[in-house]
Amino acid sequence: MKNPFEKEDNSSLIIGMLIGSLAAGAATYLFMTKRGATIRGEVSKQLNTLLKKIKGGESATENVEDHSKDYLHKKHKAPKTDREDLLKHHILAE
Repeated sequence: MKNPFEKEDNSSLIIGMLIGSLAAGAATYLFMTKRGATIRGEVSKQLNTLLKKIKGGESATENVEDHSKDYLHKKHKAPKTDREDLLKHHILAE
């Protein structure tokens, strides 16, 4: 038989109700007010531009490719030893 004087733990129920009421309040604000509609429009625009960047990806890939080509090109022209570098800048005489 269940003890009638034992308290039940309802903390998860209370937390769930608080989260649900906050979500309902946010949804009501976003869908029922003019300010919420402008916020939804701004968020939608930002998400669309982000998705285009993610899906397109070519511009970011091309940028990385160009950067790597520039880096390798600069590396290729660099002197191979410190001595060659010093001779190039006329610091060390042969």
